[in-house]
Amino acid sequence: MDEKKPEETGVTTDTTPETMTGGTESMSSAQTSEMSTTPDASSDVSVAPEEMVHSGTAHSAFNVKAYAIAVVVILVISAGLMFILEKEGRISTGLFSGLITKMEANAPAAKVNGTVISGAEFASSLDQLTDLSATQGANVTDAAVIAQLRTQAIETLVNAELL
Repeated sequence: MDEKKPEETGVTTDTTPETMTGGTESMSSAQTSEMSTTPDASSDVSVAPEEMVHSGTAHSAFNVKAYAIAVVVILVISAGLMFILEKEGRISTGLFSGLITKMEANAPAAKVNGTVISGAEFASSLDQLTDLSATQGANVTDAAVIAQLRTQAIETLVNAELL
């Protein structure tokens, strides 16, 4: 076999303590830059420090956007749930009372021969009957009395429309 000496192949072996411990003092700047951009056997990808900082901020910005979107979605769902519960009368926050009142005023209470009796007309009739009953000494806070007044108010409006 033809063995070549290290001088003939162009490869030199340096066994100084600096190179054995990984020191870069004896390396030229070209060798150190090549070493930092070329992956070695122990790592798959070599990344420059500038790229690591840039990708770190992009990742953090993505997380902030994702968390902000998640918070907004949770707030919207919570507000919708509170609106539905307040509309059904299960909770009383007062946040949506004006909106619910407007919705009920525009909603039809009844339809007689093609004519719509609005919620505002029903509410007005109910208020008048409640005031009249209160002056006559009826307990207008009792649920049974309120149900009877609601029935009487709608019957009055339907009979007026039929006449």
